[in-house]
This record gives sequence, structure tokens and C-alpha cells, in this order.
Amino acid sequence: MMVNKVNVMEYKELELLTEINKKFQTVIDNINKVVNDLAHLSEMVYENKMCQLKDENEHEIKLHSHM
Repeated sequence: MMVNKVNVMEYKELELLTEINKKFQTVIDNINKVVNDLAHLSEMVYENKMCQLKDENEHEIKLHSHM
């Protein structure tokens, strides 16, 4: 009788651990999505800044060429 009780407890612990692992995996997946989104965002910000600098340089060149 005692063996069955221990087996049931071990099974419940394994179920709980499995559920916790699934939740951790979900959290990790969500963190990966956020990191990926941040990488894309930083790339867009970088490209935008480079375009702004290019436009400013072209504007300066035009101003100097008229002098």
C-alpha cells in the first residue's frame, strides 16, 4: 500500500514539474520574441538615422555648391 502512495506522489510531482517546464518554455519563447523584435527595431532606428545623416550631408553639399 505504501508503494502505491509513493508512486502516486512521484507521478504528481512529475506532472507538476512537466507543467512548470512548459510554462518556463513559454516564458523563454516570449523573451526570444521580444529580443527578436528589439533587434528589428534597433536595425530600423539605425537605418533611419543613416538616412537622416545622408539627407543632411546632401543638403549641406547643395548649400556649399551654391556659394
